[in-house]
Amino acid sequence: MAVFLGILVLHGLQPGPLMLTEHQTEIYGLVWALTASCLIASSIGLLLVRPLALITLIDSQILVPVVLCIAMVGSYAVNGNIGNVVVTAVSAFSVF
Repeated sequence: MAVFLGILVLHGLQPGPLMLTEHQTEIYGLVWALTASCLIASSIGLLLVRPLALITLIDSQILVPVVLCIAMVGSYAVNGNIGNVVVTAVSAFSVF
């Protein structure tokens, strides 16, 4: 909510009760954009539920190393810092 309020201020909208009366077009635009994004995300989720459910059939001895490798590469890609990889490894292997 704080980020959303900050974005409103950056765009010149003063958050508060008067915002609904003074900036109706912007508010309606936000409501329609949120509605559209929810509908699109729900549609994509319903379309992909069957293919994504097939992931549960993959043997865990194959799936776990693949996920860990992707997590390690992703943690390194964030800042290019090997320390992030160490933190990821410690966090991942502390579960086991």
